Amino acid sequence: MEEMIFMSVGCLAALTHLPLDVLDGLDSKRKVAHYIGEKLTEKAMEKTAEEYLKMLRHPHGCSNVLKVIYSCCQASRNFCGYLASSTKHMESFLGILQGMVDLADMEVNAVLEMTINVLSVIVVQLEDVPTDLIEATVMMVSIFLESTVASHTAAAALLFSQMIYNGIGVEVSAEEMVLAAMSVFTDLTQVCVRCPFDYGVLDGLLLLLCQLLEMSEIPMSRLYLESGIWNVLWHRLAQMLQVRPPSANLQDMESEEEDMQPVTDPDWALVSPQGIMAILQIGISIFSKETFQCVPSLAKADSILSLTVMHLLSGQFLQALSKGSLAGPNMASEAMLNLTQICCFPFAVDMNEDLLIGVYSSFYANNLLSKLLRGSMKYLQADQLEMPVGLMSRLVLGDPNFVLQFAESVLTSNAVNFLFRIVSSGPLSVVCDIISICSHLVRSSPDYVELVLQVFQGTDEDFSVLETILQHPAAVVRSRSCSMMGNMMKHSDAFYAVLAQRTTIVKTLENCLHDEDATVRKSSSYAVGNAGYHSAELYPVLRPAIPFLITLLSDPVAKTRANAASALGNLALHAADLCADLTKHKAVDSVLEVACHDSQYSVQECALASLKSMCDQSPLRNVLQSLKAIDKLEHMTHLSTPRPRSALIARKSISVTTVMQHCHKLIKILESSGR
Repeated sequence: MEEMIFMSVGCLAALTHLPLDVLDGLDSKRKVAHYIGEKLTEKAMEKTAEEYLKMLRHPHGCSNVLKVIYSCCQASRNFCGYLASSTKHMESFLGILQGMVDLADMEVNAVLEMTINVLSVIVVQLEDVPTDLIEATVMMVSIFLESTVASHTAAAALLFSQMIYNGIGVEVSAEEMVLAAMSVFTDLTQVCVRCPFDYGVLDGLLLLLCQLLEMSEIPMSRLYLESGIWNVLWHRLAQMLQVRPPSANLQDMESEEEDMQPVTDPDWALVSPQGIMAILQIGISIFSKETFQCVPSLAKADSILSLTVMHLLSGQFLQALSKGSLAGPNMASEAMLNLTQICCFPFAVDMNEDLLIGVYSSFYANNLLSKLLRGSMKYLQADQLEMPVGLMSRLVLGDPNFVLQFAESVLTSNAVNFLFRIVSSGPLSVVCDIISICSHLVRSSPDYVELVLQVFQGTDEDFSVLETILQHPAAVVRSRSCSMMGNMMKHSDAFYAVLAQRTTIVKTLENCLHDEDATVRKSSSYAVGNAGYHSAELYPVLRPAIPFLITLLSDPVAKTRANAASALGNLALHAADLCADLTKHKAVDSVLEVACHDSQYSVQECALASLKSMCDQSPLRNVLQSLKAIDKLEHMTHLSTPRPRSALIARKSISVTTVMQHCHKLIKILESSGR
């Protein structure tokens, strides 16, 4: 009879137990476990349940009964409540841990590990710690600290972390806990039992290390670094992810084809997606408290930390993470934001120049920019883009190597429409950063004008977004938009054709010349000046800007005055089309006044250059002569007017000598034409 009972118990175990390495039939077994768990809690089954659970204390029945209990607890919260409410049943579990059941040697490790996991499941399911377990806290701590079996320590860490999470205080020194955790990271060999709820074997330790950082009164971050567990943690994670250095010959340029590659899932049984998030939280906490100690690792492209962070940001891993977690894409987006935050730390403190160069070099070698762009496109909502786009902006504006890398990433990732969408309707800081990136691209080289035009032409190809951002409520957007348009016309006239066909954009730009914000006036005067620099194509639509530019010659900001003077000169540089308008609004008179009397050498230089351009057109040259410009300029060369200190430091390359040289050249031009 006894043999028949144990055979029946074994059958129940086979129907419900989830083996460590078997994936087939898990859902079916969970359904069976839920049914049995619920059935055992029914009043009518009370006696049967009691008799069944008594076999936990029997050497021949303990293992199989425990397997059923473990599966039923994960599937049925009611069953967990039933067990927790019975001191007799809780004592059975504690008795197993105390060695009161004479188990076969080959079963001991698995049974002990499973028993600890059962207690963890009860706490997780009930979100409370049973009284009997609270009274056994000292024993739980001793298992965690003193067990020589790493898998037992790891299981105890999960239980320990759940007890702490539910408010149970434990007096254990931080050093002892770190030492115990270190032993698991360095000596985790045979795991006997599948972790509950798809936790990873190391998750409990990681959660515990997270809790220690938040709760301990001593500087745990420093302890983690000095004990070596910080480095061991990243090495273990890299091992689990099979992180490898990027190919020395191939640039890891992520592209649309990446998603088509077969994705090998990480070993979630070792560290689950939730465990990954715990590691990232530990990383952020330690980086924030020990920044100067941690950043040097990011400055080395081949360091374990750098390689692992970049692997976690890769499209393949984020895809695996979104598949391997119940949270799906939300887990991937959270991971990406945490990883981005880690990569931002070098720019959050004052680093020496050599270290900063190393960080830029490391990020470039590991193709961080492309990873940020693709991850943002696939996993982040508009309100989550501030940090990754801000980091992209910092990289592109901070190191010229990233200019080409960004442009190539946009093309290979098909990111043009993505950039257009966030410029059109993204958060303020994101809009500003994208505009700044595009502005820097076209300022760096005319090769990128076509790319930026693709971004701003929009899906309707009408460039209406340019009008939108030029009229944006925020002055910083209006200012950066004007600067970007100016830079688009700095090296070439490729943008002229667009503006010639869409004159409303030019009118909107001209309205910025009398904006209430000083930076908007400065940048718009720069853009209008460049609109007339390469040819006379836009002269007809620039005519209304003349009176506004003349007004800006008396703007409080020296750079704005200089831009306005240069712009007026450009409107006479290529043709005489606007001479009548320039004369009507006394542009020559005003620029001559600035050339002779402005307090800033840089402004005078621009005004004199502008007058030289005007001399190319005989009507304007005649106006200059009628204003006795030669006499005024000669008088100016004989004066040595004291200048404010700001005039001396505004542009070191411009001195009174430079201004006088321009002045003499203009005098010669006027004298030769007057003969």
